[in-house]
Formats: sequence, structure tokens, C-alpha cells
Amino acid sequence: LAFITLMVMNAFAAQVTIDGIVYGDKAEYSSLQDGEAIVLNYTNDLPAAMVIADKVEIEGVELTDVEITDGLFLYNTARTNEITSVKLPSGLKRIGRYAFQNCKNLETVTGIPTTLEYMGGRVFNGTKWINSLEGEGVYLFGGWAIAHRGMVPQSLTMPEETIGVTDGFLKNGPTSGYYNLKTLVLNEGLKQITYCAFDNSSNLSKVTLPASLEYLDPEGFSGCGIKEYEVAAGSMYYSAVDGVLFNLDKTESRNSEENAKSL
Repeated sequence: LAFITLMVMNAFAAQVTIDGIVYGDKAEYSSLQDGEAIVLNYTNDLPAAMVIADKVEIEGVELTDVEITDGLFLYNTARTNEITSVKLPSGLKRIGRYAFQNCKNLETVTGIPTTLEYMGGRVFNGTKWINSLEGEGVYLFGGWAIAHRGMVPQSLTMPEETIGVTDGFLKNGPTSGYYNLKTLVLNEGLKQITYCAFDNSSNLSKVTLPASLEYLDPEGFSGCGIKEYEVAAGSMYYSAVDGVLFNLDKTESRNSEENAKSL
């Protein structure tokens, strides 16, 4: 894993370190655009109160910080247990998978953006912050469902502001009971259901996909007992015939993980 991280960092011709955080420009990183920067790594003098800059200057060019790389702490655990807080940049668009996983003393997250286009799975798993979430129901982070607080009910309606669902979100919270879920109502406006979003909800037998859905991971409902799919009218990506899920032109079945992986 350390070797992978080293290769990633070496791919950037231009980097800068500010307050213990290593930033890189868009060079050789296809998900970034002109004027955008990524949080690549951190140094051993990273403060416990971690602040990710809204903008950084690299080689005389001011860049807006929009992305946190996959496994920021997962691939370099030197300060995992010391981080107590993180302030996120205002223009953040993407948080990679496992970015803050197992930062067990992380208890405060501020600057939660409204600009998120992608939220990786298990970003805050194993932190004090996610384990201390209060209340009941779905917890949204910048429009992304990342955890469920309290026991999962038999019938669950996703909040209308939900734009994406992350890996195993029903399990990511103070309590769980994900196997209770029988009926799921997905909101119009939902765009992405990611890998294992509802995994092992074995009593879930029917799902209606909203017309707004653009991406359903082949294993988004892995381990579920789904017997019937419906697709709302107006979908540009999916269709259903007699409960079987297809792509829009019905040339490929999406009703099983095996078929979905062939798309």
C-alpha cells in the first residue's frame, strides 16, 4: 500500500505542502480540471486539528482544492490516531474511499460542502464522529447518505435531498439492523447508488428506481433478496420488464450482479 501511495505521489509534477498537508495540481490526474487541486498525502508534522485549504498556490498558479484522494490515511497510518478534527474546503467536489477511515479520535468535522459530486464508501468509518451521530434516520453529508442513525426500519424512505448513497451506509452508524429493511423508497433526484450501498439487506424484495438515477453499481444491492425492480417513467438509463431490470434499450439485463458486471 505504501508503494501504491508513492507511485501516486510521484505522478504529480507539481506539489506543495501547507500545514502538513500535501497538495498536487491536475497533472496526470484525469478527474481534475484546470484550476483544481487534490489532497494527496500528509507529513509527520500534520496538526491534530487538520485544516484543508480552500485554495492553494502551486508553481505560481492559484488552484481551488476540490478533491481528497482515496485512502488518505488508509495508505499512511502515521497520524491516524492523532487527528481530532478536520475542516473541509468550501469547494470540495470529491472525497475518495476510506479517506479518514479508522482515525479513531476524529470527533469533529466542519465545513461540510454542498458541492459534492462523489462520496466514497466508508470515509469516516471507525471515527468518534460517525459513532456519535445523534437522532434517528438517514444522515446526509453534502447530499450523500453515509450513515443510518438508530435501528433500520422495515420501511425506509430516502430524504428528498439525497443525491447519492455510499458503501454500506445502513451499517455506518451507532446502531444498525440493516436486515430489517423490507421496503425502500428512493427519492427523485437521487443520481448514484454506489458499491454495496444496500448490501446484505436480505429481506428487501422490491425496489423502484427513480428517473433521476444515473448510476447503479453492479453490486449496489449485493446480498439483497430483490425479486422485482420498477423504474420510474422518464429514466434515461434504466428500464424494467416484468420485474427484470435492464439498461435503457433493453439489450442487457441488470437483474443480477453477474449480468450487470458485463455492461
